[in-house]
Amino acid sequence: MAVIPQERTVKQTKDLIDRILEDLKEFDPGVEDPEKDRLEAELASVVDTLEPNFIGPTWQKNPDGTPHLPARNRSLGWQILAWCKKYLLHFKGPDRPIELTKEQQRFILWWYAIDENGRWLYDSGVLQRAKGTGKDPLAAVISVVEFVGPCRFDGWDAFGMPKSRSNLESHIQVAAVNVTQTKNTSQFFLKIMSKKLRDEYSIMPFTSSTETIKARDGLQRLQMVTSSPRAIEGARASFTLLNEALAIDTLIPTPSGPRLMGDLADGDVIFGSDGSPVTVTKAHDIQADRNCYRVTTSNGASVVASDGHLWMTKVASSAAKPRIRTTAEMVADGRRFMIPQAGPQETPAVDLPLDPYVLGAWLGDGSTGGCNITIGDADVDAMMAEFAGRGVPLRALNRNKRGANRYSFSERVGFGESMGTPAARALRALPCYRDKHIPEPYLRAGTEQRAELLRGLMDTDGCLAKDDLAIFVGTERLARDVFRLASALGLRPGINFQADERSRHGGVWRVHFITEGLNPFSMPRKASRVNVRQRREWIPISIEEVESVPVRCISVDADDHLFQAGDGIVTHNTHHFIEGNQGIAMYEVVDGNATKGQGSRYLAITNAYLPGEDSVAERMRGDYEAIKDRADRDSFRFFYDSIEAHELVPMHPVALRVTIPKIRGDAYWLDPEKILGSIRKKSIANSRSRRMWLNQVVSSEDALWTEADWRMLESDLYLKPGDTITLGFDGGRTDDSTALMAIRTSDLLSVPLGIWEKDGEDWVVPREAVHSAIASAFRTYNVVAFFADVNLWEHDILEWHSLYGEKLRVKAVDAGNAIGWDMRGTHNPRVTLAHERLMSAIIERKVKWSLSVNPELVGTMRRHFLNVYREENSTGVHFRKVRKDSPRKIDCYAAWVAAYEALYKFRTKAKPERPTNQLWMLGR
Repeated sequence: MAVIPQERTVKQTKDLIDRILEDLKEFDPGVEDPEKDRLEAELASVVDTLEPNFIGPTWQKNPDGTPHLPARNRSLGWQILAWCKKYLLHFKGPDRPIELTKEQQRFILWWYAIDENGRWLYDSGVLQRAKGTGKDPLAAVISVVEFVGPCRFDGWDAFGMPKSRSNLESHIQVAAVNVTQTKNTSQFFLKIMSKKLRDEYSIMPFTSSTETIKARDGLQRLQMVTSSPRAIEGARASFTLLNEALAIDTLIPTPSGPRLMGDLADGDVIFGSDGSPVTVTKAHDIQADRNCYRVTTSNGASVVASDGHLWMTKVASSAAKPRIRTTAEMVADGRRFMIPQAGPQETPAVDLPLDPYVLGAWLGDGSTGGCNITIGDADVDAMMAEFAGRGVPLRALNRNKRGANRYSFSERVGFGESMGTPAARALRALPCYRDKHIPEPYLRAGTEQRAELLRGLMDTDGCLAKDDLAIFVGTERLARDVFRLASALGLRPGINFQADERSRHGGVWRVHFITEGLNPFSMPRKASRVNVRQRREWIPISIEEVESVPVRCISVDADDHLFQAGDGIVTHNTHHFIEGNQGIAMYEVVDGNATKGQGSRYLAITNAYLPGEDSVAERMRGDYEAIKDRADRDSFRFFYDSIEAHELVPMHPVALRVTIPKIRGDAYWLDPEKILGSIRKKSIANSRSRRMWLNQVVSSEDALWTEADWRMLESDLYLKPGDTITLGFDGGRTDDSTALMAIRTSDLLSVPLGIWEKDGEDWVVPREAVHSAIASAFRTYNVVAFFADVNLWEHDILEWHSLYGEKLRVKAVDAGNAIGWDMRGTHNPRVTLAHERLMSAIIERKVKWSLSVNPELVGTMRRHFLNVYREENSTGVHFRKVRKDSPRKIDCYAAWVAAYEALYKFRTKAKPERPTNQLWMLGR
């Protein structure tokens, strides 16, 4: 972490900056005043002491302050730099040799560092830099070096120096999830490859649109990988560059099937806000360098739009009339907004080879590769009647091995032989017969045909969780098809994976939706229980800034100028979008491929990522954080290189003028004043500016805590045997983490006594280790209160109650158990009030954490602390993950809430319980 002067603590520095900023508020921006000048000079002086956080060997210094570089005999980079100067051209001039900055040269020296055996020091790596600092040009240089340059160790010469050679079978992949991303790097290949290089290495002619550049008759290849992960799986790449700008073209639903936004043209037909067809009257030119935001609906669908993009909006919980707003206006306003809900996409009936209900029922409970379905005892009569009414009679077969009823819609003609009925022949001809999915013609069928398809799926593999919430359960591919089907019917579906140890796939995929305007069942047993709601007219949205991507507007001939994009999002005129893509899957394939060949490596280039997105950059940073404090970290051979502004730097022009020159490194071409102009735009959130220009990994404004909040609580205190403490516990089973937290009653020192996190696909929390840690806590300390969340651990808590309950001075609130404390529910008023008490203690810096505790435990506690997002309810401020299915855990924080509530009850045990009814809350 960055260093501040020893005479000031982190807390004192933050307090000083806050005091200066508060005093500066007294002066108008354009006013000249000696006192204002003095305060700004003081602020600049303080900020100048906040050195950036330097990560990686590129930034190491010798005792005399000079850069620490690998020895001449411990890096191929020295020869590579000489080769670059001989064969590569400058990015901005065809007749100038390349001029790499000192920072870029140091990076190359360390990336190509070797050990005494000639083996790479680093097998994978990350280059994280601020926007515009030259990541893509450097990545292009490294790609060309790997393509034909002297990039492989070739023994030692007589003087003990390493020899290097070209990889004569090089296969270089510049991997991304769309063409735009790879062009960020590939556009430099034409500029930097000199004629001398092309001639001597027999590089075949290529253009900016060439997907694979070849040398030596195709034995050496430099490939732009923009396809699906499946297409590159198994490729023996010698080097892979991961471009981490995850922008993709968004699919726009049309009556003839999804179309890429970039492919739309004047006269194309798409869907209006109510689902009726509308015509594109103008497909405008693509724009770049716009400020962009991700707009996400309450069911998780999202698109990315520019700051000037128009939306039909309504303020949540307001009687004000709807009106058109730009994205930037909504961000600056700060209130919660809603947009119109998409209507079901209207399409005429078409000729289909097989009745859609029959296909849906077979997809749900049919035999893959067989014309029969399995039917539960209670549904046999209803299902046979449903099929017969559609001209597809069913014939009883023997029960399967599990004793379930099997019925065929083919005809028997002999021993094991069957002839093709029209329905059987139609099914066998469909592409889903041996590979279950919804064929594209059925997803584009008539509105009522699609509704019948959904009913067939829901009658077999669907259920009713409550009278208006329907759930479909199936494989990932089929679930995603059902999600798309439900979206097109205007049902606002959500999708998630639910772990289940009984499943051979480790769990099941679930699609859930409210039954608005449509009963999704035909089966009387299910259909009769459904409460069909009227369709909601408006749905809530959230807005988060993202990196700029190319954007495009279109105009439509609808009266309201609205049309549908993505998965049922109604928008006014849209742009290039970002939403869920296959970036993670591609990364996993690249990582797997890199292990297949000796010397294979990969490098990721990225800006500071947005926490909670589970991006490739976030995962790789998590890997780095997990090993950086380990004694054996060098054995992981993982290279991470970054320069990040100190977390206390305020977003004030004076402070930024001091900080930006430090963060840009050798990127002298970046003008601080131009960057300031971008940062000071009111339409851009501070979190995005920090990630983009200060290279800080910071959450959005909805995140509850920051790195600075965490640093404010550090101390050199430590727990001693015999200390009086309270305990808090939050447990998982196979996915969620499990944590045991202690708080010393005398000074509120908070210490994790154990954190158990998922380690591998088949991992299960080690309950014996948890029980042992709790037993050790009771032996070592004076435990006066212990609150444990009961979810998934009821039997264990009963055991702890019998073992330790009598020793506790304070009992948990749940009757009959001294320890069990139910934390379930985001609207649990008791837990919300407990959380607000901990929040107050954090804000007032009453609680502390210890620098003396195991670094791995403290690092995990910090990670969980920074993963927490705010969730407001009628009682107050609750806490949550960034989203329910996020892998970013907060269980240690939940255990801290429980431990602090146990402490609060211990300190106020003589006082009665504070009421939590609505009358009290209104007068709170």
